[in-house]
Parts: sequence; structure tokens; C-alpha cells
Amino acid sequence: MIKKYINRVTLMLILSVILSIEIGNNIFSNKYLEDTVGVCSDVEGKEIAAFSPIINCYKIRSNTSIVQPTPQPTTTTEPTPTPQPTTVQPSSHPNIFLNSYEIDTIKNQIGSESQSRQGAYDNFINRDLSFALNTANNPPSVTYGGPTPPSGNNHDYYEYQGSDETRYDYSAAIAVGRAVRTLGLAYALTNDQTKKDEYAEKAIKIIKVWTVDDATKMNPKFQGCNNFFDQSWIDLSITMPGMFYGTDLIWDSPKWNNYPGVKDKFKTWISDLIQSARTCTKFASTTGTVNNLGNWRLLFIASASALIDDTTNLQYAFDTFKRLIPLQIDAQGKIKNELDRPTSLSYSLYAINAMIQTAEIARHRGVDLYNYKLPDGRGLEKALDTHAQYAANPSSWPHRQDRAYDGANTALYELAYKYKQKSVYMSAINRWGRPMYEIRTMGPVTLTHS
Repeated sequence: MIKKYINRVTLMLILSVILSIEIGNNIFSNKYLEDTVGVCSDVEGKEIAAFSPIINCYKIRSNTSIVQPTPQPTTTTEPTPTPQPTTVQPSSHPNIFLNSYEIDTIKNQIGSESQSRQGAYDNFINRDLSFALNTANNPPSVTYGGPTPPSGNNHDYYEYQGSDETRYDYSAAIAVGRAVRTLGLAYALTNDQTKKDEYAEKAIKIIKVWTVDDATKMNPKFQGCNNFFDQSWIDLSITMPGMFYGTDLIWDSPKWNNYPGVKDKFKTWISDLIQSARTCTKFASTTGTVNNLGNWRLLFIASASALIDDTTNLQYAFDTFKRLIPLQIDAQGKIKNELDRPTSLSYSLYAINAMIQTAEIARHRGVDLYNYKLPDGRGLEKALDTHAQYAANPSSWPHRQDRAYDGANTALYELAYKYKQKSVYMSAINRWGRPMYEIRTMGPVTLTHS
């Protein structure tokens, strides 16, 4: 039984409009279009088109005859930035991935000598913002489509990894995270108060439908913890941080006053979902702790807790980050629990991507996880050092990688280079080219963190 059909046609129309703009006008590179349509791809490449429960990314690429070219090595000629401190003074909102000072710096640099940053900004306005504004016109909900969850409650998130039809909620969650993040960044980067108000209000409407409205809200819990299996434990961990990021950027907007009680209800929803992440038995298992799932779970808890100033769960996330290092990183700096996978380089960088994002949240709380290491040297930096050479030269990876590595998660090296200035990190960036885009949480990192 399908939950509801009322918005299925609308969702498909939005996707068609976006594709017609991007493909028909041929205004974006193939690489950028691949990111646009494949924003929902999981690390194994089992992709579905954002906002579409039916058409997957491979079908879209086939229908439009788009072939992604092999990236060619490039050399950056831009000024080398001064290394940034790995901790900053904690501040009020915004404070998850950017603070007010950093936002002002980005605004001042747009249109300056940095061609890659300007290119990232242009792509952001022309592509991401168009998607976000369209999404706000018809905000997604788990109640609009997909199979009925085993619980029988259409408000429960449910996605069993299989056909596109069963991944409807995942597609919707991707759209929510991406749209709210984009609207939040657009709000932060403009000085036009009319546009600020527009972006904030549209973001709030998406949040309200997804988390607050009785008819459409998602129940704030991870499914599949006890009696049945689904993918919520990873899906929500990789999509909801984008929503928290964007919300943090609009937190002080006066537009919240147009929706009395919504912010408080949203905070309660977040708190309940954090509690579910802490107690879900899937997360408590050994596998759920020491592989990439454990890293993405911590990113979820850290970003959610930072948004609502839950210092107890923030501390839990940072402490657990440290506890996982000896369980995950071997003496060579490799992510040992990902090495037996068919695409082990992809999964290793997938795990490190979550780690560095958690470190970036910690940085904004005055906690230095970038430099934390065990007495034997194991830590995030060692993992970054080890994997940068393989991100730059995937053919040298000595472990199993059945599908050619395509640069997925390499955007994490924008953050690494900003704070460490290591040439091997820039080699990884140059191998795949700027502007770089982190498809799950942070979006246009060349714009925000280069």
C-alpha cells in the first residue's frame, strides 16, 4: 500500500523543471550536473534523484546522454591562505559550521581575487538556490508517499534499501536537508533584508512541514532499532545535519515570530530525535559504533545538539569521537573497519568526511578535535594524511575498490587544507578540481571553507 499520492505529481514536476533548466540551457558543467542529480547518492553509488521516488540518477544520466568526463589534474594559482586556528571562541548563533565573523569574511571575499570562490558562489546562486526555492513551494513530508512503514504509522520515517519506490522518504529527507541548508546560506550571505526575510520564511515553512505540523511531521525517532529493518539510522544521520546547519544560520531571523510556538516545538522534536539516536539499539551494536555509521551518528548528535545548545550531548559527541579513534584508525592511519568492503577507499573517505565535520562543529565550541591524537599518533590528522595521497591518485590504493573511485567525499580536504595547509591535501583538491561540493551536509565548501 502506498502512503499518499497527493504530492507525487508535484514532486516530479519540480524535478522536471530543475532538470530542464540545467540540461536544456546547458549552463552547468557535467561534473556539476552529476552532483545536482546525484546529490542523493549513497557511498556505494546506489543513487536516487533528489526529490524523486521513481527515477534514479543512473536513469537520468542515461536519458540525457550525459557522460561525466574524467577529471584532469589542475594546479591552483590562487593566493595561499593563512592557516586558520583549529578552535575559535564559542559564540551564539550561528555557531555550527560558520560564525558571524566567518560569514562576513566570506561576503567580503566574494568577487575578489579568488576565482574558485566566485565560481562556487555563482553555482550556489544559479543552481542550489533555485532548487531550494522550488522545494519551499511544496515542502516534502514523509506522509506524502512511499510504502506504509511496518509500524503502520505514516509519520514514521521508513526506507528499506531496494527499489526507488521504497526510498521515497530518503529522497524527501535529502531535499529537506539540502533546501534548508541552502536557504540558510543564502540568508547569511546577502545584505538585502527583503531577500533575507524571504529565505528565512521559506526555510521555516520547510522545517514546519517536516517537524511540527500535525498532518505532515515526521515522528522524531530512528526506526529499525528493534523489530524491523530499515535505513533510517544512516539516512537521517546524513541528511538532517544539513537542515540543522541551515536553521542555525536563520536562528535569529524575526520571521520566526510569524509562526508562534514553531521554534519551541522544533527544538523539542530535535531533542527527541537526539534521544532516539542515543538509545537506538542499532547504534549500540558493535558494528553501528565502529564503522562509518558511528561517525555519521556523532555528526548528527553534534549538529543537532549545537543548534539547541544541548551541551550534555555535545560533550558526549566529542568524547565519543575520541573514544572511537583507537577502534577505527589503524597504525597506518587507515579506517580499518572499512577495508574489507568492495569499495573500501570510498567508504574510508565517507567515514573521514563525517569525522572532519564533527571536528568543525567542535572547533566552533572551542574544542580541538583536528589535533587530538593518541600517544602513538593516531587521530583525524593521521587519517587525513594517509588518505589524501589516495584521493589524489586512486589507482595507488592497495585495497579492494571494485568500482572506479570518482572523487566522492574529497571535498572534505577543503576543510583540512584550510587549517593545515599541507600540500598533499591540495593535491587531492586539484585532482578533482574546484569548486568542491560536499553533497550531504555542508554543500559548497569551496565557498564557505576554502
